[in-house]
Amino acid sequence: MFKSLLASSLLIISFCSQATMITGGRLLDLAIAYENALGRDPSGDNQVRGSAYMGYVNGVADSFDGKLFCIPNGEKASALYNSTIDYLEKNPSLQKKDGSEIVILALRKHYPCH
Repeated sequence: MFKSLLASSLLIISFCSQATMITGGRLLDLAIAYENALGRDPSGDNQVRGSAYMGYVNGVADSFDGKLFCIPNGEKASALYNSTIDYLEKNPSLQKKDGSEIVILALRKHYPCH
């Protein structure tokens, strides 16, 4: 148990140290792990990588909500994750762009400020 927890912690720390270097392709990989963790393959690896995806999207959403997009009060976090996945899948040409830029574009499309 301790070894598993330690390995997961090191993986998360490693991911966080590279958060500024994440591309759309890497974000899509993490998004797929997120979907797999919820469904057909809830392995430890998918749970850790899926959690990294959730944290990344949450970080961008928290930083720019009310400035570049407007998420309605009470909106579920899973809706943000799914909006980002939908945008990534419909715009494969963006996979070399910065991951935070893609999350912003996705959330601006789904949650414009009026």
